[in-house]
Amino acid sequence: MTDEALTRACRAQVLACAELLLEPATVRRALPGRDAATLSHGLAGTALLHARLAAVDPAFEAAALRHWHAAIETARTIRGQNPGICGLPGGIAASLVVGTPYLADPGPLAEATGQAVTWLAARTRDHATACRAALRTPGALRWSHYDVLTGLTGTARVLLAAASTGHRHAEPALAAATGFLSDLLTTRHDGRPAWWIPHTGHLPGSTGIPASGATHTGLAHGIAGPLALLALTELTGRSSPAQRQALSAAAQWLLAWHDEDGTWPPMIDGDQLDGASASSQHGRRHAWCYGTPGIAHALRLAATALADPALRAAADHATATMGAQPPAAWDTDGVTFCHGHAGVLAALPDDHPGRDHAARTITRRFAGHHRFGWQHQDQNRIDDLPGLLTGSAGVALALADYAHLPHHPITSPWDSLLLLS
Repeated sequence: MTDEALTRACRAQVLACAELLLEPATVRRALPGRDAATLSHGLAGTALLHARLAAVDPAFEAAALRHWHAAIETARTIRGQNPGICGLPGGIAASLVVGTPYLADPGPLAEATGQAVTWLAARTRDHATACRAALRTPGALRWSHYDVLTGLTGTARVLLAAASTGHRHAEPALAAATGFLSDLLTTRHDGRPAWWIPHTGHLPGSTGIPASGATHTGLAHGIAGPLALLALTELTGRSSPAQRQALSAAAQWLLAWHDEDGTWPPMIDGDQLDGASASSQHGRRHAWCYGTPGIAHALRLAATALADPALRAAADHATATMGAQPPAAWDTDGVTFCHGHAGVLAALPDDHPGRDHAARTITRRFAGHHRFGWQHQDQNRIDDLPGLLTGSAGVALALADYAHLPHHPITSPWDSLLLLS
């Protein structure tokens, strides 16, 4: 397939997917319960796809409004309040902040967006205070304290986007979150980094967690996420000596655990931390969530923020070694964003040859008879899912950017929610 033919195929499939996801009822039927409203799986994520395409056809702008209103309506029936971007209503707040600037007329949702920022800022300040208390106790921190999808790294990126688009009341909460994350990256307990999590502290259902617990390296759940967030904050002029020290400490820690093949171990257990050597376990080492594209992207951001050519060289070496491997050997799973080729497409540098391979693989996997165009693959399970992280909306968003489908000028693109801009 020539480059021109590939671009045409990408554009056609993005629009076909958006048509399949045009009505909120389609998403609700696929995801009964709380997932129907979320950013990661449901309406808050499909709204982002339609908002991204608003400049292509006004019908998509109207669809985005319907999806957001349906998400808000659904969330009102759900008990509990979680500020993380994968929770409710945090994910809806994130989607509104980043998505509404894509619209020709964001006015109908301006009040809801302002209220979302106010709510998210208050919850983030509370969360940062609780996290500081946990930071003082070895092993007390959890993913939900700091990671991109459930913790302060993700909500801080939303607040940074909000502050950059005129919501100045987001600034104090953003400062509270980045202050905690700076302390996190420089705190050690008995030689182990503060983001080490004991065996009993990992998510229910997590497999392969050693008895000595583990730290994680990747962009989604590991230390590369806070590294990327603090670098992005530094690059907006919100700088501090503590933040710069944290950037340097986290980047050097990642370099110390870098394997010669251009990847990082997805987790480093407590015994390995104490012995300063890691095993060579697999675990999506080339995916956005845990792998080279996301970690190298974080290092590249840190290199720019710190004006450190050695960090940039390390990031470039990592992605170059990935490019030198046969793509069939990549440690990924399927085409969806979190574990598969859409995340690779979005995270690799624009001139990386792996992006073309990822786009070709994605277009080959599209089928009009699938419920949403693409299917999510997780090990041996296949599902038809609509959403951002594990569904067709995330695939279509990555392809839309790759194929340069037009959009209204924006400060924080949709992929900022995933720490890629």
